[in-house]
Amino acid sequence: MKASCYKTVSEEDLHPYPHAKSIYANHFDIIDKAQLDEIERTFSAIRQAELIASIPNLNQATLTAELYSLNTYTLIHKMLFSDLYPWAGCYVPST
Repeated sequence: MKASCYKTVSEEDLHPYPHAKSIYANHFDIIDKAQLDEIERTFSAIRQAELIASIPNLNQATLTAELYSLNTYTLIHKMLFSDLYPWAGCYVPST
């Protein structure tokens, strides 16, 4: 497995909306937190079901060797959230 993104996301790229600083950059430019949360839950639930359905197809050796790696976490993050967030799967430093 390869990491989906080693790029570090800047604070400006993560929070581009000056009048809504707590809202993450998203593909739909949604600035209403409740609406963004609802869409995130819906999209990620669909992707989670797809991820769970794909697990039986994974090689057991790969699963054990890579399960707790940064590569795996970034790939899962990208799969779950890339429909909504352009930075999904990238490193976001805590502030």
